[in-house]
Amino acid sequence: MKKLALLTAFILANCLLESCLSNIETCYSLDIKAVKNFDLISNQELTAEETVAADEYAVLLDGTTMNQTCMANYSFGGALLAEDPVYTLIDEVSNISITSTADLTAVHPAGSELKELFIPLSLYRSCLENATDPAECRVDYFADESYDSLEDALNGLMSESIFFGGEDDVQLFALSAAEPIAGNTHQFTIQFDFRSGTTIELETEPIVLN
Repeated sequence: MKKLALLTAFILANCLLESCLSNIETCYSLDIKAVKNFDLISNQELTAEETVAADEYAVLLDGTTMNQTCMANYSFGGALLAEDPVYTLIDEVSNISITSTADLTAVHPAGSELKELFIPLSLYRSCLENATDPAECRVDYFADESYDSLEDALNGLMSESIFFGGEDDVQLFALSAAEPIAGNTHQFTIQFDFRSGTTIELETEPIVLN
């Protein structure tokens, strides 16, 4: 009985120390509300049926986040020296699917999977005011942050950028195809599957790519 009391006291003391000294963990959930057509040259959203060059086209992710309660995580002293804050996305995206209503390339007909033709970008609008080259104001998550899938990028720094908020920081999936693009009117459907089993399916307005 005495040993049990001592063990209980040790655990409580350790947990109290961790609460003061360990990583400050902030947990949040991600909600993608809309996907919109975006022009990487004008750095503006496009209206329905506008025409844009394929290599200047991107899908803008209009999303919000919400703070969530973090699950208790007792490491019994393993994190006592940690100081950096931790931001944890509670329900990560397990799969992203992108399709179009029209043929995009000779090998990507209408309805086929297109996500391998898109790259994740961040755009910082305030940077554009003083930049000589708009590319200086973008972050390519594949090239600059070493992510290798849209899912990893969205679960990582892209969702954190949405969490910190502000219209200045724009999250995009930019079209980057090596083969010629068919000049068609496209309406893209993007489906986000979450590990919890939740699915979000969103459509862009029709857009003409050439």
